[in-house]
Order: sequence, then structure tokens, then C-alpha cells
Amino acid sequence: MRYEAALREMGAAGSPVVERIVARRLDAEAVEFALRRRGIRGDQGGDLARRMQILCYLVEVQPSYLGEFVNQESSRGRAWAELLGATLGSAWKLVKGEYLVRRHGLV
Repeated sequence: MRYEAALREMGAAGSPVVERIVARRLDAEAVEFALRRRGIRGDQGGDLARRMQILCYLVEVQPSYLGEFVNQESSRGRAWAELLGATLGSAWKLVKGEYLVRRHGLV
């Protein structure tokens, strides 16, 4: 409900790229990351990025997701481990996104 209202408020129209991503059940986060890294704006990447941002904004305010956005414990070792994990995860998402973009002709 709030997602649909936010889309209407922002004027996020459905794009063919987003429709293909949803229809083929692709990893939208990976595809968005790959398109953003390529500097693609407009129909291909802009609408998808806007939708991902709306989702993050809506989830961010939910108490059950607080741990995803805020560290509640101070631990230098854990922080470095999470930073390394996030770096490796981002590299994987980029590789996967590039593959999906090419494989499914999203550009």
C-alpha cells in the first residue's frame, strides 16, 4: 500500500526494463547496481533505482529492520569483518548484475 502510494507520489511510471526484471524474477538489486555503475540513467536504470530507494526508505523506518541500518554494539573487529563481507558481497552483486544485464538484454 505505502509502496504503491509512494510510486504514485513520485510519478514512477512502469518501465519495460522493470517489467522484464519482475517477470523473469531477476535479482533487481544486482541489476540496479550494474546499471548504476554503467552510468545508465533514464528508462533503463532511473526507474529501477527510484523503486529501490523507495523500498529502502519504507523499510528503514520499520523497527524490525533497525539492525540492518544501525549498529547497536560497538565492536571494531566485527565492523571490519562486516566491511569485508559487504565489499565481497558488492563485488559479487556487480558481477551477477552485469551477467543478468547482458544475458537478458536489459540495455
